[in-house]
Amino acid sequence: MTRLSQSLEPPSPNGAEIEARPRPDAETGSDPMPAMAHATAFEHERRVLQAMNELIDLPEEDRRAWFAEAAASDPILATRVAALLKAEARARRDLPTTPPAPMPFDSARPPERIGAYRIVERLGGGGMGEVYLGVRDDGLFKHTVAVKVIKQGLFSGQLAKRFAEERRILASLQHPNIAQLFDGGEAPSGHSFIVMEHLEGQAITDYVATARPSLNQILRLFLDACSAVQFSHQNLVVHADIKPSNIIVTDKGVVKLVDFGIARALAPLLAEDATQGQPEPMTRAYAAPERRRGAPPSVSSDVYSLGVVLYELLSGTLPNAPADSEAEAGAFAVTPPSQAAAVTPGAVARPHELRGDLDAIVLKALAEEPADRYASVVQMSEDIDRYFRGQPVKALPDSWQYRSWRFMVRHRVGLSLTAATLVLATLAAVGSSLLYVDSEKSRALAERRFADTRRLANYMMNDVDAQLAQLPGALPLRRELVSKSQAYLQALEQDRFASPSLRLEVAMGYVRLARIYGLDVSGGLGDLPAARQSLARAQQIIDQLERANPGDPALLLAKAQAELTQACEVFAAPDSNSMAANVRALEQARALYARYLKQNPGDIDAALGRWRGEVMHARLIQYQGDPAKAAATVSAALAAPIPAPVSEYQKQERQYLLNGSYLILAENTEALGHPEQALAYFTRAHDNIDAMRAAGRLGLDSEFMDSSILAGMARQLSKLKRYGPAITRFRQSIDLQNTLLANGPNDQVSRNLIYTTASLSSTLAQAGQYPEARRLVGQAIAATQAAIARQPADASVQRNLALYLSAAAKIEQMAQNHAAECAAASRALGQWTLVAQGRAAMPIDVAADGPIARLKGRLAGCGAR
Repeated sequence: MTRLSQSLEPPSPNGAEIEARPRPDAETGSDPMPAMAHATAFEHERRVLQAMNELIDLPEEDRRAWFAEAAASDPILATRVAALLKAEARARRDLPTTPPAPMPFDSARPPERIGAYRIVERLGGGGMGEVYLGVRDDGLFKHTVAVKVIKQGLFSGQLAKRFAEERRILASLQHPNIAQLFDGGEAPSGHSFIVMEHLEGQAITDYVATARPSLNQILRLFLDACSAVQFSHQNLVVHADIKPSNIIVTDKGVVKLVDFGIARALAPLLAEDATQGQPEPMTRAYAAPERRRGAPPSVSSDVYSLGVVLYELLSGTLPNAPADSEAEAGAFAVTPPSQAAAVTPGAVARPHELRGDLDAIVLKALAEEPADRYASVVQMSEDIDRYFRGQPVKALPDSWQYRSWRFMVRHRVGLSLTAATLVLATLAAVGSSLLYVDSEKSRALAERRFADTRRLANYMMNDVDAQLAQLPGALPLRRELVSKSQAYLQALEQDRFASPSLRLEVAMGYVRLARIYGLDVSGGLGDLPAARQSLARAQQIIDQLERANPGDPALLLAKAQAELTQACEVFAAPDSNSMAANVRALEQARALYARYLKQNPGDIDAALGRWRGEVMHARLIQYQGDPAKAAATVSAALAAPIPAPVSEYQKQERQYLLNGSYLILAENTEALGHPEQALAYFTRAHDNIDAMRAAGRLGLDSEFMDSSILAGMARQLSKLKRYGPAITRFRQSIDLQNTLLANGPNDQVSRNLIYTTASLSSTLAQAGQYPEARRLVGQAIAATQAAIARQPADASVQRNLALYLSAAAKIEQMAQNHAAECAAASRALGQWTLVAQGRAAMPIDVAADGPIARLKGRLAGCGAR
């Protein structure tokens, strides 16, 4: 056979074309699939029809070679095929026919030129014509192509004109997974020809059989083919002959859809020209039931054909398609691909990999009725993508049990750790309680049990929660885990025999709980009251231990971590009331880390803690209105040497701090009035996070940071008057934050979402989109007012309302709506007055060029008017 990419073999009305298949055992003469006793007769007839379809166009000498091989390995097959070939020849003689169409050229002596192309060699041929390797050498440019010459008799008169028009449509299908149609025309002999991209590769089924890719790799290849088919559908072109030999995987591993649209172009033409006497082209093994019954090709029939190809890729065999009479009756069930793979030698996918989602996806595509299939190729591709992401597929009925199972499969590691941990925790608590019955007699055993409980509490908070924090939808599990962790810490704290080292571990457990609850730059669970309570208990225990043992390095490090955690409140809920205390906590943390690292310079966790402290210090300086000093501080932190991280947690922490440093550097460069340089810093951080996302190592905390980075990129683009890209980046940030909130409520994400929405409104106003700008800033104001109603004592929310009211005034100023501008400015200044009275205003708010000063200037102008 010739290269499959250049094959012009026509779809056979008698059965499937021959693809690469396992042959019967040449040494024993036995069938290699005796286990398929229940389908032996059907399988035998299928193989007969496949052989028949391969042989019908072959020269006599090739047929004789095939029969010589088949007679030795499967004489029954050879006898049956020979009988069918004779019957077909008799039927052809008995039917009225038009004069036979001549072959285009003598295949032994190909023409020297066809159009602008010099013919190099014959690549192959079939019932529709011949395929040649051609080179364009007319002096304009030079490239290698496949030239397909169509048999005379297939086109005439008006049909040739319509084919030329269809050829021009197909030439417009520019897609990386579609073999490009370059040219076409009519040779001097009167034969129509088309010029296609020349490909070196093999049919997708042959590639899978030889390369043995993984299941995921197979599905990726298939999705590339789906992308090509969907692109054609978007351009109102139906392929109509999707089969493995028309889906080529090139030598470079690129999927290409070939012979694209030829069958679709021919189908309506032949249907309208009854004198041609030709059946509508199709390959019956891959054709939808309605097409086998005579219906025209459609999007739905392409979906069905893709389903057959996917079935074959996964199971190694074709589906047990019904005979036409069965198809008409509508009472035929296709065997799921997992069952077919179980009895097919050499199947690439293992049956257990296919059961469930993939079985359902394939069977939905192969539904008897078009209405029961996927409505489009996009829907089928999306379901496969859901399978990749471990999400529920649409091909299966939705249910709570199914969605829960998919969540568990998607996060099997984190959930198995959680389940095991909760079980162990319960056992540990019960065991510890029982040991109090006779503490004197079981003292040694009790100490061992409490040590186990202590390790378990640490494991729950430091390892299991760290993994759950990266999983979308795990918020309820994290809350349950944290609740149980807190109960065990309280039990350990109340142990009257607890040693100082145990009490220190309990204190550090409370610090970790405070971070999980919300005293962390990532927002944690967003429960600040619980976070403050846990941290206060930790600090009490540390103070007690320090009074008894001053100068202990372990206590030094513990106190540094506790102070740093308290300082995080600046970012969780910034306001001037808590600013002074948090600044003192941060300064204390930085000093304690410096002292500790002098004694223990190789401590990686302490070095990372100091880096985090420096980044937070830079942020505080930024809030105090000194962007130059803030940028210098974070630059120094980036330049400071850090010991190489060892654990996965340390690696993630280092990457998080690196990206956070670039974020703060970008924001302060922005404040210094350098949007181009700031955009470069934002982009660098975003690219880092994108690389982590592609590698599957991105946690929710970094996703949250990326939402801020995207918003920062949008602000710079807006300042550079690139409003279109700016609006796109803002919307990406908003979409990402909404995705994070879908995992569960989080106060810090909610605040950022409102802020980003207000920022987008300002850019929309700059772009002249005032109605949408007013709508969005109104949303931000309403959401903030609702937050104030829920948290009336939170001064930081009051400040946010003042910011958004100021933004509303600015929008009206840009819209030159002076009355509305003055009213909004007056309302905003009133809110700022409340903020200042509540001592929640930041230094940058009351600066000479801050929002309060700008509003006063605006209102002065209102009085003048």
